[in-house]
Formats: sequence, structure tokens, C-alpha cells
Amino acid sequence: MAGSAELIRRARLAAGLTQRQLAERADKAVSVIGRWERGEVLPSLETVIDLISAAGLRLQVGIVDELEHDRGLIAESLALTPQQRLVRVTKLANMVLAGRERMGGTLRA
Repeated sequence: MAGSAELIRRARLAAGLTQRQLAERADKAVSVIGRWERGEVLPSLETVIDLISAAGLRLQVGIVDELEHDRGLIAESLALTPQQRLVRVTKLANMVLAGRERMGGTLRA
């Protein structure tokens, strides 16, 4: 889930606004917008909604069953043959190893 800093920044960028432009629209100081976007100060939910609205967007909130996604992944995995699962896991392991190599890290057991 996105935090308030990310929501504010995303809304501003989606609207094509600078921090100054958003500040003017929301009647806030530019420095405050910057601190909110950097997560240095936590605005209230009402303020986040107001800023998103000032960017010409709206915040949509809902309740999500976090396990539903996991259930879907489990069902998808169970539908695969053992060979298909092995191929999938091998690709994932290779991707992780390649990422670690690019970052100069090593894999430890």
C-alpha cells in the first residue's frame, strides 16, 4: 500500500504539476509540499485527500482481502504440472542470482 508521501507525489506527477503549482492550488507552502512528499512530515488523511483533489484527481479507498491474491497464486501453481513448476522456480532462482551478480553481491546459504 502506498504511503501518503507516495500518494501525494503520484497525484502531482500524474497531473503534470510542479510542487509549486500544487502548493498554489492547495493554498500551501511549497516547502510543506516537499516535506510531505519526502515523508518528513505525515499529513492527515484529510490533507492528503485535499492535495489529491487539488491535483484534479480523487483518492479511492477500499478494503482488500490480502489473502485473495495468495489464494490465486496457489491455485495457479497447483494447476501446473510438476515440470512446469520446476521451470518456473528455476527461472525465478536465475533471476535472483542475476540480480545479485549485477549488484555485486553473493548468495549465501
